[in-house]
Amino acid sequence: RARATCALARSLLARGVSHGLDAMFDAASDLSRRLLEEAADASDGSRRHERAVAALARVRDGAEEGSRRLVRYKELVTKYETSSFGNKREAMRVLDEAIEIAPDNVEWHVRKLDHLVRKRRWFSVANHCERHAASRSRLDGIFVGDLRPADPFVPGMPPLRELDDRFFQDAGRSSGAVPVHLRTLGPSGARDAAFRLPPEMLPVYLRSLRLEMRFDEAELALSAIEEYDAGVDGTATVCDPSDLRRERAKLDETVRLRERGDAQRGEGFHDQAIKLYGECLAVDAGTGDAGGGAGTGTTPGILKRQSSWPAASGAANAGGRLHAVLHDTRASCLVSLDKLDSAAAESGRALDVHSMYVGALLRRARVHAALGDVAGAKADFTRFIVLVEGARLHPYPPPNQGAACHFDMPSEVTDGQLEEVQAEMEALGIKSPAGGRKAGKKKTRGLNPFSCLCSKKKTADQVADGKPAVTIAADAAAAPPAAGGKPARWPMGRRNFKRGGKTTAGAGRRSSPAASKPPQSPGRSPRTKARSRRRVSFSLSPGRRKKKGGDPDPDVDSADGSD
Repeated sequence: RARATCALARSLLARGVSHGLDAMFDAASDLSRRLLEEAADASDGSRRHERAVAALARVRDGAEEGSRRLVRYKELVTKYETSSFGNKREAMRVLDEAIEIAPDNVEWHVRKLDHLVRKRRWFSVANHCERHAASRSRLDGIFVGDLRPADPFVPGMPPLRELDDRFFQDAGRSSGAVPVHLRTLGPSGARDAAFRLPPEMLPVYLRSLRLEMRFDEAELALSAIEEYDAGVDGTATVCDPSDLRRERAKLDETVRLRERGDAQRGEGFHDQAIKLYGECLAVDAGTGDAGGGAGTGTTPGILKRQSSWPAASGAANAGGRLHAVLHDTRASCLVSLDKLDSAAAESGRALDVHSMYVGALLRRARVHAALGDVAGAKADFTRFIVLVEGARLHPYPPPNQGAACHFDMPSEVTDGQLEEVQAEMEALGIKSPAGGRKAGKKKTRGLNPFSCLCSKKKTADQVADGKPAVTIAADAAAAPPAAGGKPARWPMGRRNFKRGGKTTAGAGRRSSPAASKPPQSPGRSPRTKARSRRRVSFSLSPGRRKKKGGDPDPDVDSADGSD
C-alpha cells in the first residue's frame, strides 16, 4: 500500500496535479517508516527480510523526494502566474524546470512553445516537439487490454520506424557530440513524432518544419497524417483538420514559389526572382487570425503582406531559416542588379532573423566596401572575426541562447576562409581585431571577444606584484630573451622573484641587472647549484661516508647537470 500510494502520487505530479498530493506523500512516508521500525525489531537475517527492508527504504526515500518536488512545483506555478518576467531567460528556466517535474502536463509544453514562437526560435520549437515525442514513444504498445481506454495515442496509428528516445539522450562521451538541443530527426523520425505529439502541439511543429526548410520532413509527416485521416473515415483525427489544410497549403505554396524563384535566378532574371522570393516571404503574412500560437488553432502573421520589388517586408517580424535564406538570396540578386543600397538592407533583414548568419554578414560587409562605407564594412568584418574566433572556443551555443537559427554558423568557417576575409580587410586598410589568427601577432586571452568567459589581461601593477599575465603558451617562445641569453621565464614564486634585487616583470628567475653578475651557465639555475653545494658539504662532514670518486669540487658541475 505504501508503494502504490507513492507511485500514484508521483504519477499525478507528473501530470501537473498538485491538489491533495501532500497527504498522499505523507501517508506513504509515515507507513514506510513505521514498517521499517517494525522490521528492525523482527529481523531474522533472511534474504527475504533484507529485500523487504530495502523496498520499504526506497518507498520512504521516494515519498520524501516527491514531497520536495511537490513543494518546488507549487513555487514554480506561483512564480509563473505572478511574475511579469522582464528577463525572458528566467521565464524559460521556470518553464524548463516545471516541465522536468510535470513532463506529462501538456499545458506547460504549450506555454513553452508559445514563448519560443514569440521569440521566433523555430529551430527550438521543432527540437522541443521532437524530444517530447521521443519521450512519449516509450508508451507504444503498453496500453492493451483493460488499459486501452487510457491510451493517449490515436487508435491504429502507424508503428515506429525511426524515432528512438535514446537519440535525444546526452551521449557525452565524445567531446565532439552535437548537444541535445541542436539535434534534429530525419524524415521518418519526423513522421513518427507527428503521430506521438499531443494535438495542441502538432500544428506548430509542422509549421516549424517548414520555416526551418525541412521540407522533406514536413511533406512526409503531412502525407502520413492525411493518409491516416482518410483511412479512418473521420472517426479519429490526429489534430484539427483545418490546421492540417492550412499547413498543407502553405507548404505547397512555399515550395512552389521558392523553386520558381530559384529557376528565374538561375536563368539570370534576377528582378523576377526577387519578386517571387518576396511572395514566398509573404506566405506567412497575417490572414486575419487574431493572436494565436501553439494550442490555439490559429496562425499569427509574422510578416506584413508586402511582396513588391525590391523590398519584401520588415524583418523584425520574420523568423526561421526559410526567411533568413530568402532575404539573403534577394540580397544576392540585388547585388547582381547593382542595387547595392537595397542589397545591404536585405542582408540586414537576414541578420535580424539569424544574428550569426556569417554568409549574410560577409555579404553586407562587402556591399558596404563597394559603396565606400568603410565604417560599415569595418563593423561587419570585425563582427565576423569576433564571432569566428569565439566559435573556436565555444562552437555550440547554450540552450535558449545565441542565434534563433542554427545554420551557416561561425563554427563552420574554415581557417582558409578566415584568412581570406583578413586579406580583404588588409586590402581595404582595415586593421584586423586583436586576437585574430594573423601570423606574427601575439594572442592573449585578454583580447578574446568572449571577455565574460575569459580572464582579463593583468595590469602592470599586478605583474609587479607577482601575478602572471595571461598569455597563450604557444606564443611564449616568441618572448625576447632575458639577460644572459636565456629565454624569459616567469618566476615560480614571489620569494624567488624578489631575491635578485631590483624587480623587472618577466625578466627571468633572477631579475638583477646584468652588469652586477656574470651570466649563469645554461644548464642549471643558481638555486639548484646552492642545493648541490649543501648536499656535497653534508656528505663530507665528519662521520659520514664520502661519495665515490673522491672529494668533489663544489664549484664544478657535472656534465649532465645532475647533483
